[in-house]
Amino acid sequence: MKYIARLKDLRASDVSLAGEKNAFLGDATTMLHHEGILIPGGFAITAEGYRYFIQENGLQHKIELLLQALKRDTGNIHKTGKAIRKLIMRGTFPDILQEEIITSYRQLGEYVSVAVRSSTANGCHSTPSGKEYADQKGTYLNIYGEQNLLNTCLKCIASFFADHKIHLFENQWFEDKNSFISVGVQPMVRADLACSGVMITVDPKTGFDGVVVIYSAWGLGENIAPGLVTPDKHTVYKPLLTQRDVVPIVGRDMGSKEIKMVNETGGLFSTQNIETSPEERGKFCLSDAEVLLLARWGISLENHYQNPIYVEWAKDGRSDQLYMVQLHQEVLQEEGEDRHIPHEERELTSHLTSL
Repeated sequence: MKYIARLKDLRASDVSLAGEKNAFLGDATTMLHHEGILIPGGFAITAEGYRYFIQENGLQHKIELLLQALKRDTGNIHKTGKAIRKLIMRGTFPDILQEEIITSYRQLGEYVSVAVRSSTANGCHSTPSGKEYADQKGTYLNIYGEQNLLNTCLKCIASFFADHKIHLFENQWFEDKNSFISVGVQPMVRADLACSGVMITVDPKTGFDGVVVIYSAWGLGENIAPGLVTPDKHTVYKPLLTQRDVVPIVGRDMGSKEIKMVNETGGLFSTQNIETSPEERGKFCLSDAEVLLLARWGISLENHYQNPIYVEWAKDGRSDQLYMVQLHQEVLQEEGEDRHIPHEERELTSHLTSL
């Protein structure tokens, strides 16, 4: 296929082909399989697929004009972003690209619900909060059906021009090899029946590299980063992780976990937030054994990439298996940028260093 890459065929060096998230996720799928790390399969629309879509729909010049006009009137970011996103959503995938997307989707199996996520070369880490989070982040969960997938891929491409990202673009955005979006498609892990969260292999408040910090909440994980839910927090002491006869969990903080995101089974399938039960609010999402397994995965990733690592993980409620669903090369940013950690934690962090 010309415009599609299977995740398992991607390596860390393929950032210019599939963006940071897809490239590193694909790399870990193959390079760290021996460590027992489970990662759902899937595929990615590549940078060339994105550029082909833009060219075939005649969008390059129109977008350039809008971005140039914005430089003369910098107060119109929302208007410009909305106009560009509207142009993209009116577009259609060229026949060749559409056929490759549908073929790759069918190869995942029958009646498969998928997660569709954006992946860029420069990360574009700045992230909105609240209701805008999912759309502007470029993350869509529990997507089912071919036409629904195609429409969602368009939404994911449109998210490249979210309001908070437009300031990153220069006039020659299309010619810049780093100005592209790749779209990753993975089978859904049924975390709506269990839990999910994020893991960081340093303390996000202090930068202390002797611990792994794991956040977890019931259901799908999209409520954590924008601060829509107060998650559980586990802190694990790294130096003792190799000793199987100890439990080096040095901190346990139970979150209230007020709501959870679950699959919605009506129509074309999507997600919805519902209240958690008193029982769910009163217990941790993860067992100690699961916390330690995730922490050991984190150390394996950190050792392999020689950097602190941020991971999004999910537990499948049908199989009770833990999966890594997203891996980021960069974890921490400077001066109030998105930390990939819960909102209340961000406010306590005064300064973190970009990796």
